[in-house]
Amino acid sequence: MSESPGSPEPSRSSEPPRSSELPELPGSPGTGSEEPAVRLRSVYRTFDAETAPVHALRGASLTVARGEFVAVMGPSGSGKSTLLNVVAGLERVDDGSVTVAGIALTALSEADLARLRRHHVGMVFQFFHLLEAMSVADNVVLAARLSGAGRRAAVRRGHDLLDLLGLLERADSMPGTLSGGQRQRLAIARALANEPTVLLADEPTGALDSAGAAEVLDLFTRLHERGQTILMVTHDPQVAAGAQRIVTMRDGRVSTSASGGAGAGTGAAGVAGAGGATVAAGVAGAGGATVAGGGAGRGRAEVSA
Repeated sequence: MSESPGSPEPSRSSEPPRSSELPELPGSPGTGSEEPAVRLRSVYRTFDAETAPVHALRGASLTVARGEFVAVMGPSGSGKSTLLNVVAGLERVDDGSVTVAGIALTALSEADLARLRRHHVGMVFQFFHLLEAMSVADNVVLAARLSGAGRRAAVRRGHDLLDLLGLLERADSMPGTLSGGQRQRLAIARALANEPTVLLADEPTGALDSAGAAEVLDLFTRLHERGQTILMVTHDPQVAAGAQRIVTMRDGRVSTSASGGAGAGTGAAGVAGAGGATVAAGVAGAGGATVAGGGAGRGRAEVSA
């Protein structure tokens, strides 16, 4: 039913607002910005514990360029998962700055952080968190709808993603009938349904056998080749080797950065280590890295891509 001019209330619609129609988030750089996908600068995060405070992040800095595939490694307790949670806006930082797609997270309300996740962030975890009572296709379509896509666009997006991920023949199946590798591929399809600026993956192969892990890594490689930005935490060196760049965390800081095995595209990474040395590494398609020593650094790890 159409509205008469000057009507005090908007007409109701079965379609949610499209993402392009939503107002910009506070701190958004606007259309056409060349801001990196992710940037953390001197980020600190401490958790209160019964015995003593836990300093999860101690001045961690990291920049992930748009289209880059970065793997984060490090021992348990080094701050890897906390770093991902901070980028997703699931954890507030105590100090420092975090931006995603050029949007500063530290000043956002909880409601705006939820909007940021719906429109800019895709998340994949070790465990799949699928909606078991919904079909494979509906798991993806619902995620697209929640991001603001209309019904037709969401169905089309779901079809395209399931086709890309090799699950189209299982579109009407229930998640419980899928193998572990297929379930994780479905989780990835759902995470991509909002066409995110960055895909965050926390141990995405941790619950899979070697065949399932190989499937997921191959998928991430193909997504990266299509321009998807990926920030992945893993304990597995073989999985990390598939990334374009590998950063290592220790004691809540990014301590080293090196080129991975993907070698797609060209980037640059600079790390100021705890000892004050500065390292610059070139990530090239052929795989040759250039290292130069320098001064500076005050015990804080800083990476720029």
